[in-house]
Amino acid sequence: WVTITHGCENFCSYCIVPYVRGSLISFPSERILKYIKELASEGVIEVTLLGQNVNQYGLDCGEIPFYKLLEKTAAINGIKKLNFLTSHPMDFSSSIVDVIKDNSNISRSIHLPLQSGADQVLKRMNRKYTMSDYFRIIETLKLKLEDFALSTDLIVGFPGETEEDFRNTLKAVSEIKYDEAFMYAYSPRAGTPASSIKEELTKAEKIERLNELITLQRKISLEKLKSRINRIELVIAEKVSRKSENEVSGKTFLNHPVVFTGNSTDIGKETRVEIIEVRGSTLIGKKIY
Repeated sequence: WVTITHGCENFCSYCIVPYVRGSLISFPSERILKYIKELASEGVIEVTLLGQNVNQYGLDCGEIPFYKLLEKTAAINGIKKLNFLTSHPMDFSSSIVDVIKDNSNISRSIHLPLQSGADQVLKRMNRKYTMSDYFRIIETLKLKLEDFALSTDLIVGFPGETEEDFRNTLKAVSEIKYDEAFMYAYSPRAGTPASSIKEELTKAEKIERLNELITLQRKISLEKLKSRINRIELVIAEKVSRKSENEVSGKTFLNHPVVFTGNSTDIGKETRVEIIEVRGSTLIGKKIY
């Protein structure tokens, strides 16, 4: 885990981060790359670049743009898998997608928080994009990447969210088909602009909407996992399974969790795995020798 920025100045109306962490600070790219090279020389093969919004890397100080940092990191000898968190839809550029396409060691798992499927709610959230903007990103990903997974964050019951707004969120989730979603019922944070907006929904009504969303997303997540059956996935084993010393677990390049035949000697190695079934929310596979 390598932090590349600190703070945030997007001021989403429900978020306390800009007030407690301050403005965006990008760490020097030379230091970041030097540190990752040191990690690689010590045997680290997977790195995740972290920031509240990694897409804004360098905008505060004239540093290289994020897609260039991503490209330079991917080129470091020994880095076999590269992740990044989190991207904001308002400035997720096609240049980032191009770098992912051109570097096979960059994970095809992209976290792109939507928060709501209704334009008027997004506006009140101060998210600075519309649903049309968001869908253009999805189309770019489909056009340029042969295979990718998409995860998101969703908030239901934001102040002023109507039944129609909520239905638009469900519609968006149904159309986009996320592999994974982190879903929440809105809860006000003291000190944020949204906390001063009067809520019309009760806690029970928000939970009811949340449960409906969770039910929908679980069905979609299962469908997406089942679509991986009979595929060959490249996996870096992370640990021996708790249930059997003859199984190991890790994540695919789409960051789907997988358990497959193996032992402690497989830890930290890239392994080709054939997916044979799904158990719960986990892929089950067998190592291809």
